Amino acid sequence: MSAIPPSEPSISASQSSSVPSSAPSKPTKLTILYDFLLPHIQSHISSPTREPLLIAFNGIQGSGKTTLVAHLAQHLSNPSSTPSSTPTSTSHSNADGIPSPDRDQGAPPPPLRVATLSLDDFYHPRLELLKLKRAHKGNALLQTRGQPGTHDTRLCLSTLRSLKNGKPVSIPRYDKSAFNGEGDRLPASTWDTVSDVDVILFEGWSLGFRPLGTATARLRHSTAQINFARLWEKQCAIPRDAPIEADIIKPGTEAGRLGNQKLEDVLVVDKNLRDYEEITELFDLFVHLDSEDLQLVYEWREEQEEKLRREKGTGMSKEKVIEFVNGCMFRFWSTNTRGRTFEKVEYADESADYPSYEMYTDVLRQGILHGKGKQLRLRIGRDREVVSHKII
Repeated sequence: MSAIPPSEPSISASQSSSVPSSAPSKPTKLTILYDFLLPHIQSHISSPTREPLLIAFNGIQGSGKTTLVAHLAQHLSNPSSTPSSTPTSTSHSNADGIPSPDRDQGAPPPPLRVATLSLDDFYHPRLELLKLKRAHKGNALLQTRGQPGTHDTRLCLSTLRSLKNGKPVSIPRYDKSAFNGEGDRLPASTWDTVSDVDVILFEGWSLGFRPLGTATARLRHSTAQINFARLWEKQCAIPRDAPIEADIIKPGTEAGRLGNQKLEDVLVVDKNLRDYEEITELFDLFVHLDSEDLQLVYEWREEQEEKLRREKGTGMSKEKVIEFVNGCMFRFWSTNTRGRTFEKVEYADESADYPSYEMYTDVLRQGILHGKGKQLRLRIGRDREVVSHKII
């Protein structure tokens, strides 16, 4: 799943690290994001009667959404640290004629009271997840936390509504390390109470996913199965003694996960998404960190393991990373690719997300909010820097 959210659910106007005065050679994620948000924030704070502005963030694992949210919260709560960038007016316009934000159009906003939340903190308690797991014993997608259906949507909805209405509310916290990684919700006595905020930053890997309905979900699953079968045929033709890097089917490919799931399992997840619709309708703005290639998730995972090997002297080797992810990918096959024995990791938290990426990313790219100019799509490359961006 996505990275652990900031430990504090709210960020006050406090001192922050200084930002270099020299402008970068090209806009960064943060500067593009700030330019997109600035006119909305200025309009929002000038309104005599207003509720907190709710900005939702979606991004695949390793895309940097949690870091981006933390930096944005810092800048909004301390405008003196506002990022500088090269002009982005031309690149911010789009085919619909939506004008690009220009920082010269108004002064930076005053210090804002910002609350940061993560969808991860709204997982059901461990015992509830165990009940869900047993109730869907044959559904691999629901054997671990992550997929739609594993979150307490009622608690999430009530929390967001309380924040939007200016009422004090305690923000739940979830400990992913509890019970040997199974995770559990922390006692309510440890939750922080937040109230009277200006901006809510809400991040989660599946935020914004909309249910497709049985007919569309069935069609996408069928297409994915066909693509997977074609790749599998090519995969089996690779010589058994070829290096593992030669494998055709790798994590992130369009036929990598969805086509390897059972239709009934996929339909359950799609049905579960109906419970998230009221949450999505609360979003005022939406930011989508979209990878130019889902396969980059594999490389980012290898970077994480390499950092562990360098700093702590332990971590999976590059080959083990490939075996780990491929082993998760082929969990439903009775035979291993080219006769190899992969390190079997049942229902790895990271692997369960990919079918949903394949199912719902196109919906995000088309825009999920009513009205134009409310969604920013940041397309990032291998280095996590912006390749292109578009206001939808």
